[in-house]
Amino acid sequence: MDNDYSDYITPTSYDHYGTGTRSEKSKYIYYVNVRTGDNVSSFAKNKTIYERLEGCDSEEQQELRGKEIKQMIIHYDKLSEDLIKKDSVVHIYIVFRQERKYCGMRSFAEIRKPDSSERFGFTRDVEIIASNETGEEDMNSNDKPSDVLPMALLTLSDTLEFIEANPLLERYKGNKCYWVHIKHPMSAIYFSREINYMDFFGYNSKNGGELKYTDTIENIHAQLKKHDSVIKGDIDFYEQKNNIDEATLAFFKEPYAFVPDPTWLGKYKKTKKYIKRSLIGTNVSTLVSNRQKHARETVDIENEGEAPRNNHTKKQRRK
Repeated sequence: MDNDYSDYITPTSYDHYGTGTRSEKSKYIYYVNVRTGDNVSSFAKNKTIYERLEGCDSEEQQELRGKEIKQMIIHYDKLSEDLIKKDSVVHIYIVFRQERKYCGMRSFAEIRKPDSSERFGFTRDVEIIASNETGEEDMNSNDKPSDVLPMALLTLSDTLEFIEANPLLERYKGNKCYWVHIKHPMSAIYFSREINYMDFFGYNSKNGGELKYTDTIENIHAQLKKHDSVIKGDIDFYEQKNNIDEATLAFFKEPYAFVPDPTWLGKYKKTKKYIKRSLIGTNVSTLVSNRQKHARETVDIENEGEAPRNNHTKKQRRK
């Protein structure tokens, strides 16, 4: 799981060592959680990944900022709900695989067709769309965890582009709610709130430094706006969890929902090639290890005895 959460913005100052005592360097007294619009009285360094706090200069500014964020949330929630009611939904699944030598993803688009005979009340009309992965030249790098978020964003961007360009995928195109499912928490946070936040308020942070991956996120919105589409994720920011339902989780258990070994990775999973030779016919009595040889030399030196002492070197006793 990705534990590098430096890719989202935070206030410029933290509570002193997370103890609740504000550092003298802090310039803010009031905070707002930009993922919910709720007021926050203080900022702790050990906050959860489901919060992104922004410092405000006054209580009035805090209240105004909170209202703006809640308006943004209501705006995108309504767009999503209206399309879902019209059954204009495309589920996008991003399956990822992360290990020491490799990080890879595949995306799938799904339309659910009602079918009361099925376990979840629908059949899946699924197409595999896009993939991204690290290469052999990156296998020894130590940044695999931080590859996941940018790769997930790029995979969604590619997925929307491929759907738009391919006539065979016409059924996934149009005025849709693209409901994106991924098990990686930070990516799910971006798909649930962060991407829409950037489009609504712009791509500059108020006081948390420069945002990352804006080129890819801008392209995602460019694709969505072609058909007045919207993106939706699974994060519940109040319960602070990735709220994937049972029907969606079942997709990840489908036999095709996996990321296979790339060709180059296979050779690193095979047994190494060692120098080999046959020892058949060797007289075992001639085999002497370096350790045995050294032990024998030590015994030979001890058997030589001590050299006679020089009487002239003996110290005389004092009378």
